[in-house]
Order: sequence, then C-alpha cells, then structure tokens
Amino acid sequence: MIRKVGLYFNLLMIAGYAVMGFFLIFADNLTFINQPQQQWLGGILIVYAIYRGYRSYRSSQKEKEPLDES
Repeated sequence: MIRKVGLYFNLLMIAGYAVMGFFLIFADNLTFINQPQQQWLGGILIVYAIYRGYRSYRSSQKEKEPLDES
C-alpha cells in the first residue's frame, strides 16, 4: 500500500516537473523572468523530470527482481 502511494507520488512529481518545464518554455507573457532564462529553466526541469522518471523506473525494476538465494 505504501509503495503504491510512493509510486503515484513519484509519477505526479514527474508529470508536474515536465508540465512546468513545457509551460516555462512556451509561455510568452511572463514578466518576472527573461525569455532566455525562462527557456533554460524549462529545459532543466524537463531534463530533471526525465532523470527522475528513469530513477523511478530503475528502482521499481530492482524491487521486482527475485532475491538470489545461493
């Protein structure tokens, strides 16, 4: 039960980082940050979402591995 909650939380965070990254890249009317900085930050958030997704996938695959009983 707790693992499912953690999995869903990870998926929510990954989606949140990706959505915020795409928003920052394609939003035109933000006045508190310059356009180049906005695109850099958006790119970094998207890369972090991909990295976090990869780590989440690797940890879920590691949990599914049967234990070596030798």
